[in-house]
Amino acid sequence: MAEKVVIGNAELWHGDCREVLPLLPQSDLILTDPPYGIGINKSHRLATSRGHGGETWDDKPVPQWLMLMLHDWARDLIVWGGNYYTMGPARCFLIWDKQNDGRDFADCEMAWTSIDAVARISASAR
Repeated sequence: MAEKVVIGNAELWHGDCREVLPLLPQSDLILTDPPYGIGINKSHRLATSRGHGGETWDDKPVPQWLMLMLHDWARDLIVWGGNYYTMGPARCFLIWDKQNDGRDFADCEMAWTSIDAVARISASAR
């Protein structure tokens, strides 16, 4: 179930984009972190060991048609895991340097954006 939170003159929607998107008017920004479809919920090191094993939220990616529809709903998009989708050309990727000290997790996460700016890297706080 989607939840709307009002912060000043802004609205924050928390929920499944497949449920929330049809409720929204044209927006300035959609920032989303959809399932990548890489089955991380089946990974013992990440999901099963934390009590999430067997869940199906990351079994398949969000349908491509829905990802492309985001362009119709917002002036700007930030899509974490956008590298798992065909979102179109981009100048500004946001890179989160996870500073994971050589563990077997990815060194970074990438967000595809529609923003006309240079790419940026942000490091995890220690």
